[in-house]
Amino acid sequence: MLALISNIFGYLLNFLYELLNNNFGYAIILFSVLLRIILLPITIKQQKSMKKTNKIQGKIKALQVKYKNNPEMLNKETLELYKSEKILPFSGCLSAIVQIIIILSVFYMVSQPLTYMKKANDSHPELRDVVNEYKEVVKSENNNKTRYLEIATISRMKEAYVEINDKINSENVDEKNNIEQNNENVENNNEENNKQEKIEENTNTENNSENNETIEENNINKDELVRKKELLEKLNINMDFMGLDLSKVPSENKTDYKVYIIPVLYVISSFASIKLNATSQSKKNKKNDSKENKDQNEVDAAAQMNKSMLYIMPIMTVSIAFIAPLGLALYWFVSNALMIGEKFIIEKIMDNKEDEENA
Repeated sequence: MLALISNIFGYLLNFLYELLNNNFGYAIILFSVLLRIILLPITIKQQKSMKKTNKIQGKIKALQVKYKNNPEMLNKETLELYKSEKILPFSGCLSAIVQIIIILSVFYMVSQPLTYMKKANDSHPELRDVVNEYKEVVKSENNNKTRYLEIATISRMKEAYVEINDKINSENVDEKNNIEQNNENVENNNEENNKQEKIEENTNTENNSENNETIEENNINKDELVRKKELLEKLNINMDFMGLDLSKVPSENKTDYKVYIIPVLYVISSFASIKLNATSQSKKNKKNDSKENKDQNEVDAAAQMNKSMLYIMPIMTVSIAFIAPLGLALYWFVSNALMIGEKFIIEKIMDNKEDEENA
């Protein structure tokens, strides 16, 4: 399932990459925006469900006090309350599961861009063979200790592209010199033929034949190099973004301070999101608390799980951000910033609508 979603995301990201003049960073940003738009209906539904759940907190606490010593009845009555209010108890958890699936799918796509973006797989055997060739080179150069093999392979293929391009240019010069030399030999041979036509006839033929064979062999080698250069061009992914190399992994480049910029921004946005959610939740709890129900010892299972997911998700992704390529951290940062804006706007619209209904 994750591979299928990663493949779909890969088609979209590669389209955006080519659309934005082969800039991986801008493609990631636009991809994040489009993905948030696609997920907007789920986000709105989740916000509505949370708002309804907050409204009935007083009733839930009353049930918790009433059936404090009868967990079976408490669960039954709580489910009945959710049913009567048309609330799905674990909708927040379902939303979190969707987010986890998306996070993992994007992780696979960003960490294996040659497979999911460039489709260097069985459906494109020529591309696959070139990638496998350089994967083996990277493995041998790093004693099979490369964490993100495809990211390292992209860097190695860039080096190979430069080497092949230089070789083709060098061969073009050599070919030109050979042609000139061959023409010069022909002229010289023709002059000699006038003097010793019969003696040199066979020798001239042999010399011309050898020169032609050499040129033909050079053309075959050159054609192979040109084809390989074309394949490497198709597989190339420009990871440079505003002075940052999005292929770098912070944990593997500890001395390069620039690799911490995006992860730190993501950490800040994550804790800003947690603070915003906690503040919003606190205000709603104060608003919905009834004077008769002050028992805080019992907490609804669904609410507790949603609260746990609120902290688990950022902590999990922050941890991964320092051991993953910067392209993934960029996606998380942009996505997180968009989610904060989404939440603020949606809550504002819903609160205004509620005020109008109560007026």
